[in-house]
Amino acid sequence: MWYVSGAGLERIGDWERIFASGEADHLEETFRLAARIDKAGCYEPLLEPVQGRDGLYYGEYLEFAPGVSRDEVASFFAQRRDRHDGMTLNLLCDRTGGLGPEPRCLAVWTVPGWDALDDIVRDFDRLDTPVRLVQGALYRDLGAETL
Repeated sequence: MWYVSGAGLERIGDWERIFASGEADHLEETFRLAARIDKAGCYEPLLEPVQGRDGLYYGEYLEFAPGVSRDEVASFFAQRRDRHDGMTLNLLCDRTGGLGPEPRCLAVWTVPGWDALDDIVRDFDRLDTPVRLVQGALYRDLGAETL
């Protein structure tokens, strides 16, 4: 994910100009060696993002319950963040309109260790939530993956 505070969809044009100019070739080559984009989307943060580095990550792919607002989802995650001491909520974002794949919402947490996951991965089994967990996933920083 690329986040530029205060920028909107016009940033896509800026990126096209930067990448077409060649000035980002050194960054683009590194990305191509490690990743690919199958489905891209445009998203807006619901809470202020927190950069993650050198971590273990738990990702949640989420769908809003019918009639639920972004503010309700943000409030729920702020409370949930406070309940999970030692974990960092790095990202909570919602798709911009229809510009992105299903499901529409994504949350990413830095976790202190894989053994700390048991409680957070069971939240949706026991909490009344404004979102439905579609899928959870585990990640590491590029270059530190466990095969």
